[in-house]
Amino acid sequence: LDPDAPPPDPAAFPRVVAEGRAKFAEAFVIAGQQYLLVGAGADTLQPAEGTLRLYAVLGTGDLALRQDLSEGNEGAAGAQHLFILDDFGVGNHYLAVANAHAGGSNGVRVYQWGGSGGAFVL
Repeated sequence: LDPDAPPPDPAAFPRVVAEGRAKFAEAFVIAGQQYLLVGAGADTLQPAEGTLRLYAVLGTGDLALRQDLSEGNEGAAGAQHLFILDDFGVGNHYLAVANAHAGGSNGVRVYQWGGSGGAFVL
């Protein structure tokens, strides 16, 4: 967070960033930028109706949608951010998403941070 930014308005909290039942949240930092990954399910018991969204935490404390990873991850049951160094000391950021839906998305999808705008790619 920007130490010179004015503090966020306490009346603006709590913020709703996902509709339905919360499944999980994962916070991490990439290149000095704070991120919040939020997985939520629909208000029904159908796990294939969920969302998975990555938010950037702005210096003001506000959240900005950075990437929607919902497609193919409708049954997301959890996620883990990983930073792995290769043999040359070069590090890469990964996002492992565990899906649990027998009728659709199932298994683990692993994304790597990259791309032209800074995003996770499958």
